[in-house]
Formats: sequence, C-alpha cells, structure tokens
Amino acid sequence: MKKLPVSVIVPIYNKERYLWKCIESILHQTFTQFELILVNDGSKDRCLDICKYYAEKDSRIVIIDKENAGLSSARRAGVLRAKGEYIFICDSDDYVVPHAIETLYKLAKEKDLDLAAANFERVFDNWGLFRRKNSPFCYADRVIEGDEIKTIPLLFDLSSFEECIWTAITWSRVYRRQCFIDAMKEDDELLFSKIRINDDIMLNMILFPYMKRIYIINESLYKYRYGGITQTPIMITVSGARYYDVRYDYCLRYGYEEGFVSLFSNFVITFMRDIRFLIRCKKESEEAFSALQEEMNKRKVMAWARNSDEIRNSSNRVWNMFLENRMDDIILEGRALERAMGWRHRLKYKIRWYQKLADFIASTAYRLRKQL
Repeated sequence: MKKLPVSVIVPIYNKERYLWKCIESILHQTFTQFELILVNDGSKDRCLDICKYYAEKDSRIVIIDKENAGLSSARRAGVLRAKGEYIFICDSDDYVVPHAIETLYKLAKEKDLDLAAANFERVFDNWGLFRRKNSPFCYADRVIEGDEIKTIPLLFDLSSFEECIWTAITWSRVYRRQCFIDAMKEDDELLFSKIRINDDIMLNMILFPYMKRIYIINESLYKYRYGGITQTPIMITVSGARYYDVRYDYCLRYGYEEGFVSLFSNFVITFMRDIRFLIRCKKESEEAFSALQEEMNKRKVMAWARNSDEIRNSSNRVWNMFLENRMDDIILEGRALERAMGWRHRLKYKIRWYQKLADFIASTAYRLRKQL
C-alpha cells in the first residue's frame, strides 16, 4: 500500500467563527494527497457540526471527538491517528494559502528534510485586510543541520521577539512523522505537555534534537490570525511554570549555560506581566500574590540566579528585587508599569472587539450563503 504523503492536523476548541475558513483553505490545496484530521477537543459551540458537515462532503476528513483536555492533548490525539509521512499542523482559527502543503512537502522530499518551514503573515480579520510578514528568521532561505538544530529553541531567550517567534510555533511547516514517533518513546509527557502556555516552544524543544536536517524558506504560506488562540489572557507563571524548569534543563543538557541569564531575564519579565495581569483584572489579593511568589521560588533558574555572581553584581533594580525576594516592591513596580502601559491593553481589547464583530458578520454571511 502506498504511503500517505501528508497528515494535516487541526486541533479545535470553540472556534466556529473561524473554522469554516480554516477547513476550506486546506481542502482547496493544490496538493490533494493528504488526510485531514479534525480533533474536536470538547468544543461547546457548533464546531463538531461544522466538522461533520465537511466530512460528509470529503472522504479525506477524519474526525476525532474527545473530551476537553487542552491543545497539547488534541495535537497528541492527531499525531497518534496520523498515517502520513509528514505532519502539517494548523490552528483552527488560521488558514493557509492554496499551494502551502504542496510547496512544503515537495521541498521536504527533494532535500530529505525532517522539517520544512515557511514564513507567515499576521492577518487581522477574515478578509486579510491587515497583513504583516512576521519572522526575520525566515527572511532568507537557509538550511540548518547537525548540532545547530539544538540551538534553535534558545532563540526564544537570546533574540528579539520578532525573530524568536519562529521557535515558538508549530504551524507553517511540515514535520517528519518519524521524529514524533522517536520523541514520544523518550519524552512523550514533555512533548505534549499539559502546560497552558509555551506549549509550542516545549514541543519544538523536545522534538528538534531528533532532527538532522531543517530547511526554511522566505515565502509566506500561512495566515496567522492575530488575536486568536494565543491571545487569551492567562497567568503564565503558574500555568507555564514547568516550562522554565524544562528550559533550564535543556540549556544544561546541551551545554548552553550562557542561556541562563536570558532565561532569568525572560522569567522576570513574565512574572511582572502576571503581576500586571492581576492588577488589571482586579484579581489582586494576598493569596494570589503569595501563590505567584511560591511559584517563583520553586524555579530552578531562580536558584541559579541567587548563586550567580553575574546576576548578584548586576545594577538591574528589578533583578535585585527578585534575588532578595522583595515581593512588596515587585508588586509596587507592577502597579507603576500597569499605570504606564495600561492604555495599550485598553486599545488592544477595543480592537479585538471590532475584530470579533467583523468575523461574526463574515461567518454569518458564509452560513447564509451555504443555506442558499
């Protein structure tokens, strides 16, 4: 029996406004030899009905309907069901250009790649009126091989956000399925971690060491909907606590001790973001701040920082607050930052409201057109 070239996996949770566009963009690919695995992760809206509607029309579609257990669990269910030589993952609120799968699959086969990745664009609405090419890391075609692959996850700490975001995504690329199989034998729990933030980075961090050859192209093949899944406010320090320990172990395992300073800096920024989140959402309380402080003191990178001459001798005022465990001063600093930056969040939420209104109109018009 001929091997199936590609399995497309779409984890789905409560995205009925966008799901139709996502599925249509995949079904209308120029490359047709793929299976489309729709993983409904316990959606409470009409997502399952939409999946069934398309499954009746196209035999390439496979539906997995499961209880809600998070994005990583949905991805894992899709990977376990996949039969393709390569895996393409697409978020349910995003969409792809018509030749995306064909371009990436042919590239992977021609160059015998474990990962073929492309650039992407941010889009604001269902019509793509606002677009922005996102990752400078992909501005030139490039090949990455051998030990250099293991350094890629470190870009998230060592580079600017616009560059490092390439390491923090699982879409706009095809993965060789065998890499998932090998990684799951050794690190299944970490590969599909139950943390609710930084799960994409965790997946890549565990998966990349099992790869030998990666190729990146500058062409934008994926449309990332800004304000979608990853924009949901959440307490990162608590929900993603394990991420920092795993990342610390990764640096230690591959001898990148220079990454500890950047990891500590990233942790401090994240912690301050959570302080501001509590203040902004009026959820501040002694119990909430104490829980944050407890998580802070558990982290391996904090233990390292308190024994690091480079950190202890730093003139960074906020770093010293963390080293000395001065939670009251950290909270005061968070209040000051929130007063200074609060207008940006108010503007962002207002823009998001208009985005939801525009997408609601678009999805309603689409359903009416289908009925006619």
